[in-house]
Order: sequence, then structure tokens, then C-alpha cells
Amino acid sequence: MLRIMRMTSFLLLALCIHVSAKTHSQDITLSVKNASLKEVFTVIKKQTGYYVFYKNDLLANARPVTLSVSAMPLEDFLTIMFRDQKLSYKIVDKTIMLFYKPDQPAVQPAAAAGGA
Repeated sequence: MLRIMRMTSFLLLALCIHVSAKTHSQDITLSVKNASLKEVFTVIKKQTGYYVFYKNDLLANARPVTLSVSAMPLEDFLTIMFRDQKLSYKIVDKTIMLFYKPDQPAVQPAAAAGGA
């Protein structure tokens, strides 16, 4: 009897983990050319239910995006979309929060090796 209870518990746990992973995996299918980020955010909301939170000044200098993806996981999609932007993102629950990428330190030229 104990063996049956352990097996049942294991199967229930495995089912819960599977369902949990499935709900967190949101896919995007999109094909746009020179679209504004606001347009893409509308598609993200429709396809995933995720909201995009940002201050309007963040999008002032954003470049238009050209993308064509099919059933791509949301995080992969966002990484590609923001690759050439000065923006980055963080996902909390069902909200995508935008912020400026931290400034990258300037690369110092390598010192010349040599003897005197």
C-alpha cells in the first residue's frame, strides 16, 4: 500500500511540474518590417497576455524592428528584439519591464609589451 501511495505522489508531482513549465513557456509568432516597439508590444500582449511596462521616454530613441519568428519562446524573442537597442528587459510574473541597458565600460587599449 505504501508503494502505491509513493508512486501516486510521484506521478502527481511530475504532472504539476509539467503543467507549471507549460504555463510559463509563452511563444511568439510574428513577422514585421520596420515596426515600432509599441506595435510589437501590442502583439506580445495579444499572443501571451504579458503586459509591457515602460516610461514613454524610453522609446523616444528606439529603432524600428524587422523580425520574422515562428513559435519562438518569449525570452528568446525579447533578447533578439532588444539586441541592437539601448534597452533591456526583465520579466516579473506577467509583466515585461523595460529599462536602459547599463553603460558598458570603455575598452582600454592593450599596453604594448616590450623591453627598454
